[in-house]
Amino acid sequence: MITILVPTDFSTTAKKAVEYAVFFAKKVNAHLVILHVYQIPVVSLKPLYVANPEAVKEINRLAEEQLNRLVQEVEGLKDIRFTTKALPMNLLIEFAEILNRQHADLIIMGTNGASGLKELIMGSNTASVIESANCPVLAIPANAPCTGIGTIGFAYDKEIINDFENLEFLKWFTRHFKALIEVFHVNNAEPESSASRHDDTLNRLKKFLQNLPFNYSEIFHSNVEEGINACLEEKKVDVLALMHRSRSLFDSLFRKSYSKKMAYQTTIPLLVIPE
Repeated sequence: MITILVPTDFSTTAKKAVEYAVFFAKKVNAHLVILHVYQIPVVSLKPLYVANPEAVKEINRLAEEQLNRLVQEVEGLKDIRFTTKALPMNLLIEFAEILNRQHADLIIMGTNGASGLKELIMGSNTASVIESANCPVLAIPANAPCTGIGTIGFAYDKEIINDFENLEFLKWFTRHFKALIEVFHVNNAEPESSASRHDDTLNRLKKFLQNLPFNYSEIFHSNVEEGINACLEEKKVDVLALMHRSRSLFDSLFRKSYSKKMAYQTTIPLLVIPE
């Protein structure tokens, strides 16, 4: 049984992520941990003084009430194994660090674009966690349906093609949903320059994915981001998977805030697997 961590700020976007996590947990028989992180009021920074213990206790009590209310509102939650947590955070601790301390196998978070203050905060947190998490992160758009996952798109980078051991989660994910993997590589070079590599890549994928159904294609586009978006539409992908790895093409995309743009703009769930 794996552990799925779902952070919530009790927004509509976050509630959608909990609903999706319930759907996901039922499918893979997972333990769900719903976590609310609340800010401890700081009275002074030098030295660091926080509000009195009674005030902190009251904030925690209110957080627990909201968690209990959420449990009552989310359909199907009581049909699976779940735990709720309310944890404090001060200015010296990063949000992503608190999540990493929970030792989850997967983090599921909501994202709704930068269309308002609450959405901007949630989107920023999601993008930050994507870049810092030590486990896979599944970002759920507000309009993502809680239905079956038939096709998983995996946008791979040629730099990781020889390093499949970090992608075991992708195989596990695909197997549980009995999905098709659409593997594609967006290349901004001339087609002739990569023709000889196609067969070698295909053979490596067959060996790694074994009996899992997949298609492989190489897309030539001058802009990688636009090429990925075109693939999503053409192949009718239900979940897009990326690998976040340093010293690679996608690392440069992440440095250009590509992950944040995806977290804000994606209309399908985005699965990011860390190196």
